[in-house]
Amino acid sequence: MNIELPFNMDFIINLTYRCNLRCKMCTQYGKNYKEQAIEEMNIQDWINFLNDIKDVTPKPKLILMGGEPFLYKDFEKLFKIAVSYNLKTHIITNGYYLDKFIPILKDTDTDITISLDGLFNVHDEIRNQKNLFKKVVQNIKLIDEAQKSGSKMRMRINQVILPENVDKVADFYNYFKDYDIDTFTFQHLQSSDEELNNLTQKQWRERLGQDYCMGLIPKEKYNLNAAFANRYINATKDFIKNYSPEKCFSFPALAYEELADYYTNNNLDNLRKNMICTTAWTTPAIEPNGNVSNCIGNIIGNLKENSFWDIWNNDKAQKLRDALITDGKFTICTKCCNFYKGNFIAAPEGKLEINGYKLELPDVLNYIQSSKCVAFIRDTDREQKNEYIPVIPINIHRPQYLDFIKKENEIITIIE
Repeated sequence: MNIELPFNMDFIINLTYRCNLRCKMCTQYGKNYKEQAIEEMNIQDWINFLNDIKDVTPKPKLILMGGEPFLYKDFEKLFKIAVSYNLKTHIITNGYYLDKFIPILKDTDTDITISLDGLFNVHDEIRNQKNLFKKVVQNIKLIDEAQKSGSKMRMRINQVILPENVDKVADFYNYFKDYDIDTFTFQHLQSSDEELNNLTQKQWRERLGQDYCMGLIPKEKYNLNAAFANRYINATKDFIKNYSPEKCFSFPALAYEELADYYTNNNLDNLRKNMICTTAWTTPAIEPNGNVSNCIGNIIGNLKENSFWDIWNNDKAQKLRDALITDGKFTICTKCCNFYKGNFIAAPEGKLEINGYKLELPDVLNYIQSSKCVAFIRDTDREQKNEYIPVIPINIHRPQYLDFIKKENEIITIIE
């Protein structure tokens, strides 16, 4: 089926929830996890799915993860088929089994994100596995050697920032700086708690008429407060700026002034208040048993029962999208990494009131890259016919960019 889309789609493919590690911060082994997802689809089910999406333009990306994706018994076969269909691939792994799969990865341009949370015992203790760091570094060296021999694999390192490692970020980067690492990601812990999940259950029932699939509670409870947010800022602010701002970044892409609210679950409704997540439209997640969701709490069908596109366009999927357009984000949205990867500014009927200004936007859904600050500039190509001012939203990543925009455009108002 040939399908042309106005945006890129990323498919989050959870091949298995089995894992060789039991990491302290992992939400897959926390309270209320989705036990029904233990069952795993067979290879033919996955091939049927790939056949559904292989002719999409632009080509979608498959984010292959788990659990530990290399534990899926038919990983090699599935990966080779995806590559033969020219689908982009990105593997997220703890790195332990990489040596067994480098022979099939080295002749591709796949992205490989390796989870490493610190040096030596720091990593081993967070991930609850002795000598894990040593093993993973051996595999990083194998990828580095393959890259020097011409492989187009791209290697990334992701570090979840926790009390155990927050003060050692610079040491971590210095250890790996001579390897061919494409990017270093310093990841904020994504987590919920009982109170927030109960609030989400209430909102879910009121707005969608269904129960919320409770999750995001880590295996170990962390007290991440405003003081921890300040430690993160002190550890990363100058470091990212001075070492390599092109290679090092925080994920989710929170502004420093947003961190205290993010970590303490305070004022979550006001974090990027006028923005909604693009996930419901662009980022399907597929669980090992074939369940498809367009948000962590919204299972909309199963691939063993219906084709992907029938599921993705069904009434349940659209109900969530309509709720986001009409009433905005849910409180828990701001605790999920997908919310900060990119945003829509929703304008029912193309109109929106912000900061006392009545604005007419180009579309009901207006895409901006993830950014705390958005400027609405006058759209000189559209005539103002009533009290609503025609505008175009532009994301402002740096204050200097705002100064540049002011020179050439009339800024009506700004979300900061």
